Amino acid sequence: MINRCNLLVCAWAAAFLACPAYPLGTIPDYDFDWLVIGDPGNPGFKGGPAGQLAGRGSLDYEYRMTRTEVT
Repeated sequence: MINRCNLLVCAWAAAFLACPAYPLGTIPDYDFDWLVIGDPGNPGFKGGPAGQLAGRGSLDYEYRMTRTEVT
């Protein structure tokens, strides 16, 4: 039996895979105010005393985040 979570993941995956691949610099903005999150290759979190969460926060790519609230 498929639960709601599995159904949502499948729907998201299908929508993601169906998205057209845009050449760099031609991604539509859809009238949102976007912010580019950069600094690829920044070092990750060193971790606490027991090393928990070590490596988190490191990215090897840039991405965009909207400043426009979506509800």
